[in-house]
Amino acid sequence: MAKIEGRRTGCVVHQVLLHGEDPRVTGGCSRLLQLQMFSQQLVHTREQIDFTACGLFPLDMTLLHSVVGAVTTYIIILMQFQTK
Repeated sequence: MAKIEGRRTGCVVHQVLLHGEDPRVTGGCSRLLQLQMFSQQLVHTREQIDFTACGLFPLDMTLLHSVVGAVTTYIIILMQFQTK
């Protein structure tokens, strides 16, 4: 989800820069320069946006599936040991 929003941010910044001649859009020369610098940072880090837990493993949907699978397995095992 955050990766998708990061990509959308880049698109929005580039659209604003395309209409950069209009001061109502950019808010002046200083903001236009800031947007250009931010755009360059986005271009250089586009492929490197990943969320990890201290670099050990990625925090993405595969982690969520693994956690849900492990919790479901343990619940089923605990239900089998439950006394009636």
